[in-house]
Amino acid sequence: MPATPTLEKISKLAEQLPPTEQRQLITRLVININRQTRSSPGITAAAPDKYYGTGKNLWTGDATQYVRTLREDRSL
Repeated sequence: MPATPTLEKISKLAEQLPPTEQRQLITRLVININRQTRSSPGITAAAPDKYYGTGKNLWTGDATQYVRTLREDRSL
């Protein structure tokens, strides 16, 4: 039976990814969390203002290219 991955193990693996792939991972995690939050009774989505500016230092590069990359990944 395979061991359950822990947050620490996953975090160390994520640190080995290049920054572009780390951002893609963050995006995928946020999308997954949002889906779970919307479909789970008793859990309400937080107001967007609460998170405004939290990713300020994460973003580098061209937004258009970033969205294009996300769309390409989704079509695979």
